[in-house]
Amino acid sequence: MSLVLHALEWLFAAYLVAYAVAYLVLDGLALRSILRARRLREARLPPPYPAFVPAVSILVAAYDEQATIRATVEALMRTDYPQFEVVVVNDGSGDATLAALVEAFELEPFPEAHWRRLDTRPVRAIYHSRLHANLRVFDKEHGGRADAFNVGINAALHPLFTALDGEWKACEGALHALVEPFLADPATVASLGATRVVDAGGSADARLLDALQASEHLRTAAFAPGASAEANALLGVPGSPGLFRKDAAVEAGGYRANTASNVELVMRLHGSLRLRRERYAIRFVAEPLAGIPPQRSLAGVAASRMARQRELCESLREHRALASSEGMAARAAFAFLVLFECAGPVIESAGYALIALAWLARAIPGRSFAALLELGFALGVLLSVTALVLDEASSHAHARAPGRGVPVIAAIVENLGYRQLVMAWRAAAVLRWIQAGGAKASGSPAPGRQPRV
Repeated sequence: MSLVLHALEWLFAAYLVAYAVAYLVLDGLALRSILRARRLREARLPPPYPAFVPAVSILVAAYDEQATIRATVEALMRTDYPQFEVVVVNDGSGDATLAALVEAFELEPFPEAHWRRLDTRPVRAIYHSRLHANLRVFDKEHGGRADAFNVGINAALHPLFTALDGEWKACEGALHALVEPFLADPATVASLGATRVVDAGGSADARLLDALQASEHLRTAAFAPGASAEANALLGVPGSPGLFRKDAAVEAGGYRANTASNVELVMRLHGSLRLRRERYAIRFVAEPLAGIPPQRSLAGVAASRMARQRELCESLREHRALASSEGMAARAAFAFLVLFECAGPVIESAGYALIALAWLARAIPGRSFAALLELGFALGVLLSVTALVLDEASSHAHARAPGRGVPVIAAIVENLGYRQLVMAWRAAAVLRWIQAGGAKASGSPAPGRQPRV
C-alpha cells in the first residue's frame, strides 16, 4: 500500500510540473506576439481608410432588461467605428423591455423580410428607429440567448458580427482592433480579444478578492490563447469579445441551442471548415479590448467558475472529433484543454485530497506532504508572476490596458488557498456534469443549418 501511495505521489508531482511547463511554453509563444505588436505600434502605421473597413453588425440579446436596455443601446450607438448597425433581439421578455425600446428610440413596425438561414423561434415583429437609421429591433418568442443571437445573425446586414456579452465592457477602439486580422488575412473567420478584470473598488476585503480574480485571469486566460492562435489552434476564450464572419457562422450552424458561448462557436467553426478542407484563420488580439467586472463574493466566483467549467466540458464533448482532425496543433490544443482544463481540476483536487488523507493516516511522512505542497505553491507563483511580466510587456505594446496594476502580492496570495478553492469548485462542476450524463456522447444534430461536407 505504501508503494502505491508513493507512486501516486510521484505521478501527482509530475502532473503539476507538466501543467506548469505547458503554460510556460504557451506564455513564451505569447510573448512573441506581444513583441510583434510593440514593433507595429512603434512603426506608427496609419489607420485604414474608413471606406475600406468592413461593416459590422452588433447583436444584442435582451430578456427582461427593462431597467438597463436603454442605457445599453445608447452606449452602443456611440460606438467609435465608421460603419455599423445595432440589432437588438427582444427574446420574449415578460417585462416592459420592448416598450422601453419603443419609447426611447421612437421605434415603429417595419414590414421587413429576413432570410431564416438558421432555425429559430418565430419573430413576431420587426421595428426600425426614427432616430437612428442603423438601429433595428426584433421581437420574438422566448427561446433563450443562443436562439436570440441566431435571429440576430439571420437579420444582420453586414459581413461581420459581434454578439454582445453583458459581462464585459468593450474599450474604445475595440472593433477597430478586432477587424485588423480580417484586413490582414482574407481567410480570417473569427478574431477574439483579450480581457482584463477591472477593479470595482469597495472595502478592503472586496479589493483583495478583486485582485485575486485579476491575477487568476491573467494566469489562465489573458495570454495563453495568443500562443494557440499562432498555430491556428485557438479553441475559444471564455468571456472574450469576438468578431465573426457571418457566412462562416451560418455554415457552421450558428450558436448551439443550450449555450451562447463564443468557445462553442469557435470549436464549431474549426470542425465545419476542416470538414470542407478550406483554408481559414482564427486570430487572437493580445491587446486588452474589454474590462470584466469581478464577482463581488466567493459565492459569485464559485457560480461563475462552475458555469464556465460545465460549458467547457460540454463544448469539448460536442466537438470531440477535433481530437482526430488534421493538424498536430489542433490535436495538441484539444488535448491540452481536455487534460489540463477539463480533467485538470479533478486531478489536482483529488491529488491534494488523497495525499492529505495519506499523511493524516500516517501512510506517508510529513516531509513528503510538505514537499508536495511547496512544489504546488512554487509552480503556481511562477506562473502568476510570469503572467504579470507578460502584462507589463503588453502594456508597453498597447495603448489600452484596462484592469492593469495587479500587485505581486496578489500573485503570491492567490496560490495560498484561493486557486485551490477555485479548482475544487471546477472539479465539483465536472463531477456534477458527468453525474448528469453530460459525458455521454450525443448523437443529436446541431441546431440550424449543418455544414456541407
